[in-house]
Formats: sequence, C-alpha cells, structure tokens
Amino acid sequence: MHCLLGCDSTSIIFDLRANNGRPKDTRHDEFWDALDAYLKHVSVVHEKRHHEHMYMPLPISTEDLTETVNEDLPEGTLVPSASWLAYNFLPTNAYVR
Repeated sequence: MHCLLGCDSTSIIFDLRANNGRPKDTRHDEFWDALDAYLKHVSVVHEKRHHEHMYMPLPISTEDLTETVNEDLPEGTLVPSASWLAYNFLPTNAYVR
C-alpha cells in the first residue's frame, strides 16, 4: 500500500468511491420522465391535510400505472416491469419514517 501512495503514477490507483451507490441506468429515462409528468398531472394534495401526502385517484396498481404511462410513449420504448416499478417506490430504509 505504501508503495502505491508513494509512486508518481496515479493511473494505477483506482478510486473505489466511484462504486458507492448504484450507477444510474439510463435505459428507462424516457419512461421515468413520462411517469414524472403523469404523476405531476394527476396527483393532488388532500385539501384537509397540512403535509405533503399525495393522493392519486386514477391508477389502482403498479400494472395499471405502467400501462397508463406506456400508452403515451412511442412504440419500442423500454418500460420496466410492474414489480421493478413498485420496488422503486419502496423506501431505502424500512426503519426510517
């Protein structure tokens, strides 16, 4: 380790911080943009609430949400599965409110 830090060539040292987190997958960006636009269009804040809980009155399941967003996308657009869509809405830590 000491010889790596003392050498003049920094190209042999790999920065492991680049592996922190998940690298961004850009294959589904068009779907995520369409989903974001759809959710901003249909979701509303409940008028009797004073916090940021959103209520979405139209889609009932992740399958229905995927199909609804997919209707507006061009043919051949990559769409994630309903289970992958549901997985992305889960909190990263189940013990944090």
